Amino acid sequence: IEPETYDKELYAKVVDAISQLRPEQIKVLMLYYRDDKSLREISKEFGNITREAVRQRAMKAMKALRKLLGVGDEG
Repeated sequence: IEPETYDKELYAKVVDAISQLRPEQIKVLMLYYRDDKSLREISKEFGNITREAVRQRAMKAMKALRKLLGVGDEG
């Protein structure tokens, strides 16, 4: 596979996996990773949930994403 093709295939696979997440999971990941928002800022976006709750939601979303992509530690 040519590098350009691999990148396009990987991108498509990631986009497809993200689209399978729940809207809340997509939102927390986009705010944290794409928009570089702090846990405090994200907690306000979700109606003042705790920062710990935001962290847990982000961790669960990443775990689901890794599972959809077939990567990461299952333990």
